[in-house]
Amino acid sequence: MKHMTYQATSAEGVSISLTFLGGSGPHLLICHATGFHGHAYLPYAAHLLPRFQVWIMDFRGHGSSQSSPSNDYRWSTLSLDVLACVETIQSISLSQHTSHPTHSNTSRNTSHKTHRSASHLARCGENQHTSHHNGHAKPQIYGFGHSMGGTVLLHAEKIRPQTFKKLFLYEPVFNEPVFMSSHIVQSHLLRTQNVNLMAQKARKRRQIFKNKGAALSHYASRPPLNMLHSDALSAYVQKGFRRTSDGQVELSCQSEVEALTFEGIEEFTLENIGNIPVATLIASGHPIPQPLSLNAVEGSAVEGNVEPHPSTHQVPDQPAYLPPAYLSPILANRLPLGEHIELTQLSHFGPLEAPSIVAESARPTD
Repeated sequence: MKHMTYQATSAEGVSISLTFLGGSGPHLLICHATGFHGHAYLPYAAHLLPRFQVWIMDFRGHGSSQSSPSNDYRWSTLSLDVLACVETIQSISLSQHTSHPTHSNTSRNTSHKTHRSASHLARCGENQHTSHHNGHAKPQIYGFGHSMGGTVLLHAEKIRPQTFKKLFLYEPVFNEPVFMSSHIVQSHLLRTQNVNLMAQKARKRRQIFKNKGAALSHYASRPPLNMLHSDALSAYVQKGFRRTSDGQVELSCQSEVEALTFEGIEEFTLENIGNIPVATLIASGHPIPQPLSLNAVEGSAVEGNVEPHPSTHQVPDQPAYLPPAYLSPILANRLPLGEHIELTQLSHFGPLEAPSIVAESARPTD
């Protein structure tokens, strides 16, 4: 089946690219990590098609979606991108149920816009699983989110409860400060004090290549993208670049957009997003090399203080932020319907690194 692409209208009138990949079963929406796009997850999605009707989306400023006219890449706004896509999926599903049987669906690319204000998206569907349209119940959606995409899915469920039937998240990211004294931990931190190290790296990313082949060779020869499955890396390059006026190619997600997205994490802490009553399976890769016990990390999230591991070199205390592999089991424990699994052989790129392993770990129909 040829992929069908739709356009969902989100906050600020931004057009969000939404692609239907086909499949069988309930609808499932895949939400990508910062700097990537939906098509990079095609190898992962291929393993889900026998069980789901799979959709991929590009967040604003990523892939084929429009950029924000005001540079609004706050994750609360990205949650509205998700809800716009959910409304589009539900609208298409309902229209298929109510359309005349002689009007069959075509496989050509299609533009389907849903015009909803940001406030409407946040308000509507408070009892989504029992809401109806022309006598037909709106279908609940399953969600998969990687990194930022996982966090944003949870927030979308928070602002519009019962949108999702079940969520499967791989290392969602949170703005969770702790005090650290371990140089081992600090070497793995995402941020220190008020400096977002990921945003700093994003602003230094190479933007332009001679062609897509040169970009693919560049990424395949060095970390971190050389960790990706070859098919995922190829899909990332194929859909992640656009041609420039001088015949070269440049990243569709500009470095400043990627940096602003990293900085848009806002108030997403374990405390204010860890109480959402949706069935959620959280997977994580290998954690950092055991400088702290899980109990100590859990304590840090509550008390803001962690005792250093006795074997580590001591440095002055400073505020720091743990990577998501450490926080994933804590979040699962705090969610009323949370569950955690650890895939120790994988990194933070898990779904792009080993698509089949991560797909086999999902049990969204349990």
